[in-house]
Amino acid sequence: MTSPELVILLNEHAGSAAQVEAALDRAPSERPRRLVACDSPDAMRDAIEREVARGASRVAIAGGDGTVSRAARVILALGSPLELAIIPAGTGNDLARSLGVPLEPAGALELALEAEATPIDALEIEGVTPSIAFNAVTARVCREDAGEACDPAPEEPESKEWLGRAAYWVATITELASSEPFRVRVRTATIDTELEAYGLAICNGRTAGGGTIIAPDAKLDDGRLELALFPNQGVGAALLTAFSVATGAEAGDVVRLREERVALECGSPVLISVDGEVSRADRLAARVRPRAIRVVAGPNAALAGA
Repeated sequence: MTSPELVILLNEHAGSAAQVEAALDRAPSERPRRLVACDSPDAMRDAIEREVARGASRVAIAGGDGTVSRAARVILALGSPLELAIIPAGTGNDLARSLGVPLEPAGALELALEAEATPIDALEIEGVTPSIAFNAVTARVCREDAGEACDPAPEEPESKEWLGRAAYWVATITELASSEPFRVRVRTATIDTELEAYGLAICNGRTAGGGTIIAPDAKLDDGRLELALFPNQGVGAALLTAFSVATGAEAGDVVRLREERVALECGSPVLISVDGEVSRADRLAARVRPRAIRVVAGPNAALAGA
């Protein structure tokens, strides 16, 4: 019996779009597949709706973190059992990393065509848009009080094209050197405390910023989030912590909590990134939505029991 066709929805603006197309042309497989180029989020949403309407069991998304997250939110909103496979085509590809998906298009395509899917959690977010995350929500300093514009959609680092994922943490370290910390109240089922921090992350996956391991013990399917706080201990200590995290070294100054939900209240607006989509707010709350969507995972995925 012929295997069902796999439709691959490609964000044609993604950095590795050409490599994905080339890998698709070369890849041998008995399973039929079809590439559909999408030039906007609306086109991607419409394509997913068509796949749901025709009764497809799986769709592959070729794009970066933002594209993958938007596609997953569409599937979730439709209440569809459609499985999601990822072919990384961005720079960060953080959810793909936590799922153990090969970063090379050929390996990711093979996984998308042949591997099993597994349910993973989502993070339901209150106070910002979008309101669903699958990998991480991060917050950093928004220095309106210092007379600087608080841009809700900042440009990506200019060094991104030639530094790749290193551009993200280079930009983070540079920003820390000139930033002031913000005050944040943290409330969970186990703590209610207030501290000054240079940044924080609410994680479902393990990495953010293109492979930087922020939440080393996070599992995508265990019903818990991992909160990582980078406390204010002076600029020098903050730079050392940022460098340690970015390079994979142990960073003892990071406060880590594993919870089912968390509420944050900041003393002033901060920039909030929800799977790469940026807005600003002075408070937000997050809770786990267990087993929200089925995704294709590799053998080294950050899953409970793996």
